[in-house]
Formats: sequence, structure tokens, C-alpha cells
Amino acid sequence: MAELKEMYKGIVNSPKAELLESVNATDTIIKVNNIEAFPEAPNIATIGSDETAETILYAAKTADSLSGCTRGLQGIAKNWEAGEVIARNFTQKDHADLIENIIILQEKLSLKENQLYALSQTLLAIAEGTTQVGNSKTLDGHEASYFVKQEEFEETQINAMDASAKVINHSRKLINTENGVHGIRFFEGKTQYYDTEQEEWFDAVVDFLPTTGGTITGDLQIDGTVTLGGKYAKTLFTITTTDWTDVTGDYPKRKQINITGLLATERVDIDIAKESMKVAEKAGICPTLEEYEGYILIYAKKVPTANISATYKVVV
Repeated sequence: MAELKEMYKGIVNSPKAELLESVNATDTIIKVNNIEAFPEAPNIATIGSDETAETILYAAKTADSLSGCTRGLQGIAKNWEAGEVIARNFTQKDHADLIENIIILQEKLSLKENQLYALSQTLLAIAEGTTQVGNSKTLDGHEASYFVKQEEFEETQINAMDASAKVINHSRKLINTENGVHGIRFFEGKTQYYDTEQEEWFDAVVDFLPTTGGTITGDLQIDGTVTLGGKYAKTLFTITTTDWTDVTGDYPKRKQINITGLLATERVDIDIAKESMKVAEKAGICPTLEEYEGYILIYAKKVPTANISATYKVVV
């Protein structure tokens, strides 16, 4: 991936200065009558004020000069007479470098999102006990990994590595398997597992539960504080057209959804399935809900005309 372009500070109102002495096309020291018109080095400046202008890059500033100049950074290096205008203007280079850096940052952000997505799916699959040996595959364009199925984690360690983001995330888990302790890591954009018999890291892929059907049983506790699986796993359910009650307010229809083990202090997130979005929109499903002991209440402007497929997840 391309590295960010160096960008140079501007100065308010781009004050103009003048050349104190004539310069030829190869001079690298340029004397000016107002050194305060230029930001600290390194930076750029433009000699001239029309289409024949020359943009230079200066490496240092003295009391009256720009020194260590790279000539013809944009435009053609040439001779200039004393008294010619020179200033730190906003240039085409500034604009081009800004646009390119935005694109690079967007690509890096997308890479981070993809890596975090793959990592989250990997850890979720492990937590739900759905991992198994499988062939390489991709999920929604993101490379994931498979692991040998396991029951116990001996150690969990997640580290942030390399502040420059060359290595975005690095996670490693030590697990029990029939063949001994294997390492699992998310490294340089790929999830890998370590085979102790072959003493080598291999790329791997997660097999996920089917999008319809399937059962998650049991919980996984990490550091004895967070429980995953069970009621905390994403669960498919249906908002039916029956059992709605009339209430007052902007959303006069209400329906109760039972969630076993739900605490009144916990929060529930609901995602409407893509194929049910139009039905939900026509029904005017309220974007907020109410959580109670063992159930939630959802509201709508009117009873839906068809069953709505959705998932809920209790947020830890």
C-alpha cells in the first residue's frame, strides 16, 4: 500500500514577499525581503504570479533566505530578477497530495475494517464452538480462517502491534487439541494457525453456522467476566402479525418478545432482515424498544402485513 505524501503547512492569507537578489535556474539559496512570510522548513514557495511561475521546495530558513532549495518542483526552474513576487501559495501539488492522502487513508481504513471484521468473525465462531477443519474460502470478500475444533482455551492474549499500522492487529490464542497446543494468530491481514507437528504457520478459514437454523449451546467465559454464547449470541426470531396490543402515543401498536434470562438492566439490539425491511418500514416499526425482565416490548405505527424476520442480541 502506498505511503502518505508529505504535506506542508500553509500560512494565513499567503503574504507576499519579494526576491532581494536575482537568482539563476540552479541557485539553491534564495534571499527574500520578508522571511516571516514563509512557514517553517521544509515547505514550498512559488516564485512569480502567472502561468510561468516556479514552485520550489526549501529545506531550511535563515534570517533572510530560503536555503537548500529544490528548484522546479512544479513549473520550470529559470532565472528570476530581484523584486519578483514569492509567496507560500496553495498549489496544485498541495491539492493533489491532499486528494491522494485521502484515498490512501480510505484504503487503510478499509483494510483495518476488513481485518477487524475477519478477526471478529473468527473469535465469534470460536466462542460459539462452530469452528472445524475446512478448505480455504472467503466470506463477503473477507478472508477468514479455520481452526481445529476445541473445547478449552488455556490462554487468551490480544495485542495491538505496530503503531504505524503496518501490522494492524495481532491476536494469538493457545488452545488444547488432540495433537497438542496449537497457536492461532491474526497477522498482517490473515488469520493463521500453527501446526506443532509440521512446525509451520498455515492460512485458515472459519466455517460459520448456517444463516437459517442451527443451535448454539453453552457459554464461553473470558477472564471470568464476559459470557458469550447462550442468550448473548445473535438469535433469529420472527415478529409475527399476531398478538399486537393497542396503546396510546405515536406508536399505537405494541408486541412482547420473550427472551429467556434477559435482565432488566441489559440492552437488546435488533436487526431487521433485508428481505423484511419493506414490511417493517410500512408498519412503522419504532427504532427504539423497551427491555424488561425476561422480555422486550417493540412498538409500531400499525400491525405489519406480513411476518418480519429479524435477529436480536443481548449486549454485554
